[in-house]
Amino acid sequence: MKEEGDEIQLIKENKNYHLNYYRSDWIKEKYMKLLDEKCNYKNIGFICRNEEEMKKVRGYVNEWLPTLTDAKKKYLAINYTWAELLDQENEKSFLQTIAFANVLKRE
Repeated sequence: MKEEGDEIQLIKENKNYHLNYYRSDWIKEKYMKLLDEKCNYKNIGFICRNEEEMKKVRGYVNEWLPTLTDAKKKYLAINYTWAELLDQENEKSFLQTIAFANVLKRE
């Protein structure tokens, strides 16, 4: 795991995950810019404090996705998770939770 500022890079099963913490002080345009910068990676995502923040950033992502070409979207996975999921005491590790959170985007 590599952490730099609001960015975290995780590696699991030879996959790189490029995640950012949710920033309440950011406006939609900052998220759109960040997504444009990260879209060359296959696995990007956000770590939020709660489900409400996750839904907000997910809305930004849903607005941003139509701006991409089909070729860019083809292998892109956008991951979401929030603190409550990470704090659960069960067999899921942080990385497994990120993989699990990938399913949430399909709701």
